[in-house]
Amino acid sequence: MDASRPLSALTTLYRRAPATCATLFSLAVSYLMTVARQDYLLWRSLGPGGFLPSSFMGWLAHTLMRPLAMPTASASDPDYLPPDDTAFKGPLADLPKRKGKRPSTFGLVPHRQIEGEQNEALTADIVKHLESLSHRQNFTLALSSLEASSSPALFVTEDGTAAAKASLSRLYLSGLPGPRRTIDGRPIVEGSADKHEFCHVHHHDGSLHIVLSPQDARVAVKQGWAELHRLAGLLYRGHWFPPQFLPKMLLAPFGGPSAARWSYLAAANGEQKQKMLPPTYLIVYAPRDKDETEQVKRIIDASVAWATGR
Repeated sequence: MDASRPLSALTTLYRRAPATCATLFSLAVSYLMTVARQDYLLWRSLGPGGFLPSSFMGWLAHTLMRPLAMPTASASDPDYLPPDDTAFKGPLADLPKRKGKRPSTFGLVPHRQIEGEQNEALTADIVKHLESLSHRQNFTLALSSLEASSSPALFVTEDGTAAAKASLSRLYLSGLPGPRRTIDGRPIVEGSADKHEFCHVHHHDGSLHIVLSPQDARVAVKQGWAELHRLAGLLYRGHWFPPQFLPKMLLAPFGGPSAARWSYLAAANGEQKQKMLPPTYLIVYAPRDKDETEQVKRIIDASVAWATGR
């Protein structure tokens, strides 16, 4: 087909009905600008977070990143998660179903829950729980290095134990950053290459970003407590192959979507390094009452257990 034919047809159409073409073009531009403005305002309303500035250029970079993200439906699909870590017994098998529908989320950088009311008391309870966990060996509480804000975060120190080496956690956490600021905001100057952030809480609503074992992540997603960050596993092969537009039925001969996409990780060893967010990087929805807060604490405890491979 001659590539010039569509352009020639448009030129002919414009010559025959210039006013109509100009009107349609103006309407299309107006619609796109309205949609872009609404998207920009929504993105700005998320507040600071991540490595992008809260500016027009930050929004533009965020928009250009969207083709790299997994489909929205995959974020809440348990089948998208990797196969179980056989070296770890997931403690969340009996996690109850979360009541009600999932809250809406938006954004990639930052990534936020955008439904639900803030409950400062519940958020403070979660932060206090993180503080208590930080007193354990190999854990540090500091400000998040993944968030450009005052989010408290837990970091784990690689200790080289046999349990840690036997678990996929060491591989998954290897691409996550170490602490850069103490919990009171002072710069950390000593090296932190052996420390990795695996959990942080958002002060504005009590939601969390967290890394879980594949089996616990699957339960948390299936039971409605969490969903994947849409950039989870971005620099892992499984994020790109098989292509995400393929229907699940085509992947059934290969063990289903989970095995087809992620089974290669089973051969990885504890000395290998990855980059950026692992494939089980989740947002855990903000708790709405004390009972939900206790379940969120269980999810945090499961993350802590897996971070040490125990």
